Amino acid sequence: MNKERFLAFTDAIIAIIATIMVLDLPRPTNESAAALSTLGIPIFAYFLSFLMIWNVWYNHHALFKEVKIINARIYWLTGLWILVMSLFPLITGYVGRYPNARIPELLYLIVLTVWAITFNLTEIELIRENPHIVNTMRPYGGSYRIVTFAMLVSGYIVIWFWPAYILVTVLFLSVMAIFMQLRHRGQQK
Repeated sequence: MNKERFLAFTDAIIAIIATIMVLDLPRPTNESAAALSTLGIPIFAYFLSFLMIWNVWYNHHALFKEVKIINARIYWLTGLWILVMSLFPLITGYVGRYPNARIPELLYLIVLTVWAITFNLTEIELIRENPHIVNTMRPYGGSYRIVTFAMLVSGYIVIWFWPAYILVTVLFLSVMAIFMQLRHRGQQK
């Protein structure tokens, strides 16, 4: 499969997903500041989901930068990753409306977990097909991956006591990713 065409298609879908999320944001009911302040949590949930997509999109490009072979497994794993990502608009709106409810937070956690797993399975398959990319891939790997999965797995327990845990987790992981990407960029110069 042609890498440029494959990446252009994934880029387009990711851009559409990120754009659709904003369409689900509630509108202020009137012109007052009080009406705007009621939108804080939905906007925060949107911001976090957008930030997560933006971070992973960066990593996706870093991961595919040196790839030469895209086989059917990479194609389908990436498709599954995008399919799971396409749930972000729905789940972000749900969490934004009910930030302290367990079920929306649990569904958000499930989507994030499956999304992370599919991304990592794609990475494993890319390395298997393109062994030369092992040291040139993404701006972070081992430690971030361990922290991510530890926070996601612990979330399945913590959200029953503190549902907003997953929003805090996404914020923490996104900020951590930004710092690691900036550090990686500085090391490449």
